[in-house]
Amino acid sequence: MQNTFTKWFKKTFIPKAIGFYFNVFALIAKKKAGANLLSLISKPRKGRIQDFQRKMLNSCSFKESVQYKDLNIQTYHWVKPGLKILLCHGWESNSWRWRKLLKNLEDTNYYFIAMDGPAHGATTGNEATGLIYGEMIAAVVEKYKIDVIIGHSFGGYGALYYLAHFKNTTVKYLISLASPDRWLDIAEQFYKALGVGSRLKEGIDLAFNEKYPKNQAFYSGSNFAKEINIPGIVIHDIKDNTNVIDEGRRIAASWKGAILFETNGFDHALQSPEVFSIIRNNLETLN
Repeated sequence: MQNTFTKWFKKTFIPKAIGFYFNVFALIAKKKAGANLLSLISKPRKGRIQDFQRKMLNSCSFKESVQYKDLNIQTYHWVKPGLKILLCHGWESNSWRWRKLLKNLEDTNYYFIAMDGPAHGATTGNEATGLIYGEMIAAVVEKYKIDVIIGHSFGGYGALYYLAHFKNTTVKYLISLASPDRWLDIAEQFYKALGVGSRLKEGIDLAFNEKYPKNQAFYSGSNFAKEINIPGIVIHDIKDNTNVIDEGRRIAASWKGAILFETNGFDHALQSPEVFSIIRNNLETLN
């Protein structure tokens, strides 16, 4: 009973209490309240390296930091002579998430480079947004002359942002795994959990427009996909309960060079031999 109450308290009461605070704050200073809430939801609660993850990460050929502004991006290299493939993990995760894919493809000659995303893993910083992820990807691509990007969820969103905004790139193929589409849909999940009121939403709009070059509606994977001029694939599970299948369908429909693969039963993680087989087969077309 106590454990059930604790789970309810953390998932329901605490978010509503936070939302109540920000709603009251918005009555006094809505833009400031909106800016503070945006900052809060851009801070991952987990995703730093855990002790049990170190063995796999230490199995790489070497590690190296890449500079991005005043931050350091942690990269892990499994060196081989083939295509350079950048692995970009999702929200509140880190490069350990690629252990099963790396194991499945260890018989290939691909040079895998995994990067810890902004404020995740061993990468420094305390804020994670699609824009920051995309710019960090740009720094890693430029340094290592990446051929292919594989991005899961938030990492796929960052890769879509990168390819839409950085045209002078060595990347010639993208594999998007369970990536989200519209930022507003993601934000709405936070707002619903917190009980965000209309005045606070107005403050969020004002703060967002002041911080970013475009409004919230612009930031969507399908908008980015319209600007991508390289081929790739979108893999999305029809039972994904985190980013629903329609998000993958919209991204694929907007991306002229994309092929959509819909799987069934692998949920959001897509950690399955069937998915790895799709990735393997499509990578082989690039050799």
